[in-house]
Amino acid sequence: MLFCSLYFRRGQFDLAGNPGVGYCSAAPDCRWGPHSFARFSTILSDCQNKAVVSMPRLEFVAITLFALSCCCFTLGCKMVADGQNVEGVRLLEQGQPQAALQRFQHIMVANPTNADAVYNMAATYHRMGSEQGDKKLLDQAESLYNRCLDLNPDHLQCRRGLAVLLVETDRSENAFNLLKNWASSAPQNADARIELARLYEEMGDLETAKLHLNKAILIDQNNSRAWAALAKLREDLGDPEQALANYQRSYNLNQFQPGVANRIAALSRARLNGGSVSTPSGTRTVTVPPPTRR
Repeated sequence: MLFCSLYFRRGQFDLAGNPGVGYCSAAPDCRWGPHSFARFSTILSDCQNKAVVSMPRLEFVAITLFALSCCCFTLGCKMVADGQNVEGVRLLEQGQPQAALQRFQHIMVANPTNADAVYNMAATYHRMGSEQGDKKLLDQAESLYNRCLDLNPDHLQCRRGLAVLLVETDRSENAFNLLKNWASSAPQNADARIELARLYEEMGDLETAKLHLNKAILIDQNNSRAWAALAKLREDLGDPEQALANYQRSYNLNQFQPGVANRIAALSRARLNGGSVSTPSGTRTVTVPPPTRR
């Protein structure tokens, strides 16, 4: 499923797609994810085996249809939530935040435990509050960010969005504590280390940022985000050869990264020509974040 997230880069909304698992409000224990068909096949196989010795054919058919309807109902709930989120993001991009909020609110009413819908609301209020200089809107965004993390402590975009808001409101120490606590509570989560590294980079502490990125790679050597972030950091530290190698590793892991491809091309040309190459300016974390297509 497509998960569209709102995260801010220098005050500008971007849309990011990540895979996720949908939850149906009417059947909170029934999840639609990559293993749903495997589970469904197992159920049918078990039922079929048992039906041979103890169940009339009609009863087996009834159970089969019930299991199928449960999965289809879950998919339907997911598709409705997806549609509302996609429409909300579209409205936000068109400059209609109030209409976008209504779409996200519909999802929250239908499923109060949908962390993505809560995040979308938070990110929208965050954007509005930053643009209008409205503290009440920012307070509402902060409250929703925290609610999202209560529902899903590992929600990447929500962690990032709340950290951004804390920095923007002159609470950098709180932002560091937020991400440090995440890294401590989820030691096998590479994303937690990457986000902490990004914040250190934003604050100018490149060596500490590099330390956390190396830890992220130790956790997950196939994390393309970690390799790309480390590559940019090595560029900033004046090590273009190692940066190029890291960019190439990132791109080999995920070829849907036009920015990484551009850096590989630029660094490769510079190496062939024996000249220097300009490092792209701009930060990745401290500004305002994206809603979520899910």
